[in-house]
Amino acid sequence: MLTGLLAILLVGKLANVLFKLAFSPYPQSQVIQQEGLQGTGALIGHLERILSLIFLGMGQVNAIGLIYTAKSIACFKRLEEDKEVAEYYLMGSLYSILYALCVYFLVLAS
Repeated sequence: MLTGLLAILLVGKLANVLFKLAFSPYPQSQVIQQEGLQGTGALIGHLERILSLIFLGMGQVNAIGLIYTAKSIACFKRLEEDKEVAEYYLMGSLYSILYALCVYFLVLAS
């Protein structure tokens, strides 16, 4: 129970702060910052990492692909039209997958 709570805390705000630090050399474009609701990117990242942990815990690794498929479908037109947005999106998605895997193996799978 406590390890589950620790894992959820680690994939929350801390993950978002670490993302901003790690990827500060690659700032969001003005286009990304101006469109959409304020803070939704961080919230989406938080939710996708929590869902990834849940699926990993259930042994449903393939289900993690559903998260990123749904996310890609929602953003498809924008990703197709703007290479900069697509690259930033891909960086964030890969970071979320890697971060969730690390938290799972360091905290939950031990």
